[in-house]
Amino acid sequence: MPGKTLSTVDVAPEFRQDYWRSVVCEEIAAVDLTPAERSPVRGWMVVGDVGAVRVLKVLSPAGETARTPTLIRRADPDELVICVHHAGYMVFRQDEREIVVQPGDVTLADLSRPYSLTRHDRTRSCLVKLARSMLPLDPQVTAELTAVALPGASGAGAIIGGLVQQLARSLDDDTLVGNVRLSMAVVDVFAAALAERTDRVVALPEHARHTALMARIQAFIEAHLADPELSLADIAAAHHISVRYLQKLFTMQGVTVSGWIRTRRLDRCRRDLLDPGRRGESVVDIGSRWGLPRAAHFNRIFAARFGAPPGEYRRTTVLPNSHQSTRERPQRPVRESSIDRARPADDSALLQGDP
Repeated sequence: MPGKTLSTVDVAPEFRQDYWRSVVCEEIAAVDLTPAERSPVRGWMVVGDVGAVRVLKVLSPAGETARTPTLIRRADPDELVICVHHAGYMVFRQDEREIVVQPGDVTLADLSRPYSLTRHDRTRSCLVKLARSMLPLDPQVTAELTAVALPGASGAGAIIGGLVQQLARSLDDDTLVGNVRLSMAVVDVFAAALAERTDRVVALPEHARHTALMARIQAFIEAHLADPELSLADIAAAHHISVRYLQKLFTMQGVTVSGWIRTRRLDRCRRDLLDPGRRGESVVDIGSRWGLPRAAHFNRIFAARFGAPPGEYRRTTVLPNSHQSTRERPQRPVRESSIDRARPADDSALLQGDP
């Protein structure tokens, strides 16, 4: 079932602070909240469990958040939180480090150690909460990397951000249970990123190294789908592995490399074909954008996957909410804000500005 939505929108203003604190304490961890002066308390959260992790999309009001030693002594679940930040700026302090978290950054918080957050305005984030035991790293490693930002524009930060966005989308439909493998991929890739930052990659279990490598390979492919000349040799060389080993990695997941690339290209083409903002573009232009420049080949493989050639499919298929454009660029395959696109209608004003 979809995740549950918790919001201050229907709570009387005088009770919003207490309500929002209870929501944060129940779903994340016990904290002290101090609202910003002359700033209304308006918060929104969607939360759901995927396997052994908890996934949350959160719009937080301005103010101070503190997890104190006293609160930790009362209840210490021994958990960590991976945060992918989407909008607004906040100051995060933990383990004698202080950073300004910017949109796109990926950070780690340890709920067993004191921390504080300062928000001068509302912020939006996706969180993954997990037991410390799930992260296959020595606690000393995590202690070194709390309040350290992984930039989301490239590298491990971009990969983690993309995976967490996929998890966040599942909060709005019935795919939570089916995304257990994806939730474990988030954990493994994040562990690999931390291990790489501290030169402890060899300490990772083999499955975590394989998952992290697959995530990097798939992100590379996504970023190069527009290149019709993309080859297995190019992909293998970019990751310092043999073509044979590349094929083995995909075979372990029940697919071929070429098949996975073809599926991703066709999915991108389908989205553009059904995007009202692209009605003026020809089928050939759309196929070429995603690395399928030969019209006859594009028509044949599209019909094999979706049951009709692209032109006919475009004429006869109508998507829900088709008045909205879903433009997507080949060079930025994983950088859309899942919170913006998945917000509940009742809270749209909260996310877009003052109601």
